[in-house]
Amino acid sequence: MQDSQQAAPEFPATARARRHAPGSVTAGAIKVLILCGAASLIYYRPVSQHGIMTLHTISYRSDFLFAAAAVVALFAVSARLPRWGSLSVPERVVAAALALYLASALVATGLSAIRYHLGFDALGLAETLKACLGIILVPITYVLAKSDEGFRRWLNVTLWASPMIPLVLGVLLLARPDVYHAAFGSLRLMEPDGYRFQGLTSNPTQLGVSGGVAAAMIWPISLLGIFARRAGGAVAALIYLWGLVFITFWSVSRSVLIVLMLLLVGGAAVLCRKVLGGPGHYAGAALVLALIGVLIVLVPPPHAVATFGSRMQASDLRPMAQSSAGDESLGRPQIWRYFLGVALAHPFGVGFNYEQRYSFKNPFQTHVNAQNNVLAAWMYGGVLSAASLLGVLGGSLWAVPAGFRRARSLMDYVTYLGVVLAFLLVWAVSFASGTPVGDYLHSLLLVLMLVGSSTEPTAARNIPCTA
Repeated sequence: MQDSQQAAPEFPATARARRHAPGSVTAGAIKVLILCGAASLIYYRPVSQHGIMTLHTISYRSDFLFAAAAVVALFAVSARLPRWGSLSVPERVVAAALALYLASALVATGLSAIRYHLGFDALGLAETLKACLGIILVPITYVLAKSDEGFRRWLNVTLWASPMIPLVLGVLLLARPDVYHAAFGSLRLMEPDGYRFQGLTSNPTQLGVSGGVAAAMIWPISLLGIFARRAGGAVAALIYLWGLVFITFWSVSRSVLIVLMLLLVGGAAVLCRKVLGGPGHYAGAALVLALIGVLIVLVPPPHAVATFGSRMQASDLRPMAQSSAGDESLGRPQIWRYFLGVALAHPFGVGFNYEQRYSFKNPFQTHVNAQNNVLAAWMYGGVLSAASLLGVLGGSLWAVPAGFRRARSLMDYVTYLGVVLAFLLVWAVSFASGTPVGDYLHSLLLVLMLVGSSTEPTAARNIPCTA
């Protein structure tokens, strides 16, 4: 009787047929597109040049890969979206906040088109499409990562491994510039002034963020390798970690490097306290951080060290920009003060085209935006978008304890700790740079935060303690 109730064994041919079913093939294609898009985030060029969008400016962009994934997902993933009741409370908060953020911004954009006649220019259209696509990417990637442990792991690896490409190119440029120019011709890795490393991006801060994210993700894994006495893996991870911090320093991105170093210290403290313990581990982590700091000062080109030092000592007392209203600005705090005044005057926002009407101008840039994530959200969709932005952040942090509790091994724990550090870095930097919540890196890290350290809701604990 018991034998008759047991499920019939699945033959290899049946298993292969299931793996190659149309739905599986479609889901596999979406995963490949998302992974390729995540890897290509290290390459970024402006979508327009002098306000004009051309075939050259859009010749290759990660947007196309994510857009293709979204289109295919309409037929494969939309039916698999989880029901509202199956989501945890933090996931519901994030989902509702993202929907409110986008809806408020779209309404404000439409109202501004009527009231201020702000039609779409290349920048406004790019901001609108990118925000929509970045937010749509969240549920698509969430469904796939939640149901496929392998995809979640590959997405994690892709985000911290892809900056290896600009790192290798930068080292080659420093060590053998003749070989670099012979191999890559006019591929420019430096900012036009020749002092700041920007890699394959169009802005050194973008390079700094991608390098900082990868460093934050690899740091707990590096420490675990050291303390577990896995010499080969630990040495390789530490060399790569140093390279990532090196290119972040070379980009001369003050906010990124300061936040990264604080998070490295905090991540080491959490790992030692929650998992490793013992004064020897604290001393070892401090020694590794000190060694990284010394090498960062000694190895980079002298002009990079001098430029970073001058930027760290730069005063905000000299005029550096002028608002579109003609007001003189003395620095970023004044830019924030100006946009705060604009935001308070427009409680429902101005929309994605706000820079046509409200912006700063200086000798280096035609438009200087709000330079702050909350202010940018307010400019997009008013107080509702700004509040929903904070809701996304709050819901994500709310999900962290459950994410740690799902860890089935020590490696799961430290990998998720790296994700949390990277997420905090992106958000901290966005408060100083204005990177919108719809940015693709925001979206992918948000998914990894919500999914947690494992896709299993309950797991056997193989770690000494949990968060």
